[in-house]
Amino acid sequence: MRTGGGPWSDLVEQISERESIALEEMYRIFSTGIRFYLCRQLGPQDLDDRVHECVVIIVQSIQKGELREPERLMGYVRTIVRRQ
Repeated sequence: MRTGGGPWSDLVEQISERESIALEEMYRIFSTGIRFYLCRQLGPQDLDDRVHECVVIIVQSIQKGELREPERLMGYVRTIVRRQ
């Protein structure tokens, strides 16, 4: 596991390596914020499905190497959620 590179580097690296614990951690950290944002923007209908879809998109894009700067994970998540 890499050290340094900001607070999100380890999590991003673990997700890239498809570690299930990291996927659970990502969901735990971001699902509440994603849920709140989507509910405010779109209402409560199908909220759980939308949160899950966003987390899947984020994880898949990390695994494809699309997040080049792990320390910018929060902004990356925000951008993906806004696009959904």
